[in-house]
Amino acid sequence: PATKQSIGPAGGSLATPDGRLTLKIPQDALSSPVNVTIQPITDQSPGGLGKAYRLEPNGQTFGTPVEVSFHYDAQDLAGTSPDALDVAYQDAEGFWRVFQSVNRDQANKTLTVATTHFSDYTAVARFQLQPNRPVVRVGKSVELVLNSCGRRDFIDKLFKLSGSCLPVETTAIAAVNWTVNGNSGNSTFGTVTEEVKDAMTGGTYTAPAKKPTPNVVTVRTDVRYKFYASSNSDVWAFALITIVDEGYTASGESHDETYSGVICDLAKEFTVNGTGLA
Repeated sequence: PATKQSIGPAGGSLATPDGRLTLKIPQDALSSPVNVTIQPITDQSPGGLGKAYRLEPNGQTFGTPVEVSFHYDAQDLAGTSPDALDVAYQDAEGFWRVFQSVNRDQANKTLTVATTHFSDYTAVARFQLQPNRPVVRVGKSVELVLNSCGRRDFIDKLFKLSGSCLPVETTAIAAVNWTVNGNSGNSTFGTVTEEVKDAMTGGTYTAPAKKPTPNVVTVRTDVRYKFYASSNSDVWAFALITIVDEGYTASGESHDETYSGVICDLAKEFTVNGTGLA
C-alpha cells in the first residue's frame, strides 16, 4: 500500500510504515500544497535491494533539493559492504542512474541523497561476491567471483548509469586481498587463493579436511577499485560458506532395476530412485 500526505510550503516529512524510505521536504521547496505519495514497486534496477519506490506526483520538481533516505539492514549487506551501497533513480527513458553523491551514515544505516524531482528510486549494491552463500563439502573447492553492478563503459561513467551486474575485470582493480575469518586462511577454516579467469577478479576457496565448529566461515575480499568514488579507498565484499561432511554414494541393482544416488546423512530418512522397472 502507498503512503500519502499533503505537504505545502512549510515543508514536512513522509516515511513508509517499515521505515525503509524517508522523504524530507524543506521549507519553501513547494509553492503550494501537493499530495505526496510513496508507492512501493517491483525493483528492476541492476543490483537493486528489495523494493523500489515510486515518488509521486511523477515528475514533480522542487525549488530547493529534498532528501531521500533509504534505511538498510543486514540482509541488504549480504555479500557486500556499506561503502558499496548507492542510490539510483529511473529517468524518463527508463535508464537507472546512480547518484554521484551519497551520504552513507553507517551508524544509523542510512543512504541519503538530495534531489529536485520525483521518479522511481531504489537502493543498489555496487559490489557483490557470488555465490554469496554456497555449501561446500570438506576438502572441496568453490570459485568466487567479484561482481560490480555499476558503470561498465565510458558512456555509463559519463552519464552515471547503473549497468548490469557483471564480473569485475582485473584491469579495474588496483589491489585485492582475500581472507578467511579475518586471516589468510588455515587448515581449520580453509584457505582462499586469488583466481584470475578470463581477466575477471575472483578467488577459489578450499574447505578444510574436517568440518569446523561452527561450520560457517566468512570469505572476504578487500578491493581497491580504481574508478569507484567511495568515502574510503577500499571496498569489501564477502561470502558466507557452509562446510558439510562428505556424503555417501548408494548404488546397486535388483532384478531389472538399477539405482544410485548420494546420501548426505545416514541418520536421516532418504529415498533412492531407481530406473529400469517394468
